[in-house]
Parts: sequence; structure tokens; C-alpha cells
Amino acid sequence: MRNLLVTGMILFASFFLRAQDTVNTTVTDKPVRNTFYVNTLAYQQTVSSPVKGGMELFFSHRFGSISNGFNDLFGLYGGVNIRMSLSYGITDYLMAGIGSTMPNVWDLHGKVALLRQTRSGRIPVSVSFFANMAVDARDKMVYDIYTTYSYKHRFSYFYQLMIARKFGNVGALQVSPVIAY
Repeated sequence: MRNLLVTGMILFASFFLRAQDTVNTTVTDKPVRNTFYVNTLAYQQTVSSPVKGGMELFFSHRFGSISNGFNDLFGLYGGVNIRMSLSYGITDYLMAGIGSTMPNVWDLHGKVALLRQTRSGRIPVSVSFFANMAVDARDKMVYDIYTTYSYKHRFSYFYQLMIARKFGNVGALQVSPVIAY
């Protein structure tokens, strides 16, 4: 009788048991973080961009030739090309900005993340697109007086498609075809 009672309790209790695999085990597939820690690397854009609401103020300076020695402080003052730009992260996937290059060239730029590499490997690469439009605002006297320049010749355009992959903590590799006009 006792065995029958124990057997009945075990059978009755088994109706209320649930297997462990019925627990929701879905894992969200998050993008890889920090493929590059900077948005611009060696004067080239990377797939990274400022986070939503983030701003980046960027200064770049190109030096002249060091052959003049102390006359231009080994290239520090000769042929100086200084650029400042301010970029704003509209969303985590979209960036817009404005910049200025000495002497008096102004530009607008934007970047959009088309694909983000995922931690699971479902998307193996990050892909971003960068566009820049600049206008040369220097005085007309700067141009050669014997050539016919119209206003459209003051504009320049630059497009870059960035394809990058992060290899764990080892590093990242990026290929960036460009079109410049």
C-alpha cells in the first residue's frame, strides 16, 4: 500500500514539472563594439561614428617640407594646411558635420552605417558610407586670371565606402574605396 501511494504521488507530481529547455533562451545578436576607437584614422574615415547625441571636434595639421631647416621650423610653418571639423551623432547610425580647411575651404560631411558586424558572426563585416562636399571660398583673385573659372569649379566632392572587420581583440582591417572630384 505504501509503495502504491508513493508511486501515485510521483505520477501526480510529474504533471506539474517543466523541463529546463522550455525557458526562453533567445539571445539578442548585438553589434561588435569599437571596431575602431576613433572616427578618423590617418586622415581617413573609419566605420565608427559618434554615438547618438555625441559630438567630435577634430583638428588636423599637415606639415611642409623639412628641407628649409629653421626658416620654417623644419616644416612646421611651411605649407601649413590646418583643418577643423565638428561632427554630431544624430543617431547611432547617422552622423553629420561641418568643417573648415585653411585657407578658406568649407565643407559639409555625413556618414551612415549601412551594416554592423555582429558578435555572433551573422553579419561578418561593418559597412559605412561617407560623403563630403566642399566649396573653395577664397577670393576670385587667387585663381589664374587667364583661365575661365565658373562657380561650379569651386566645388569638390568626396565619397568613401568603408568595409571593415574586427578580429576579436587582435585588431581590425578596413578596405575603403573612394571617389573624389
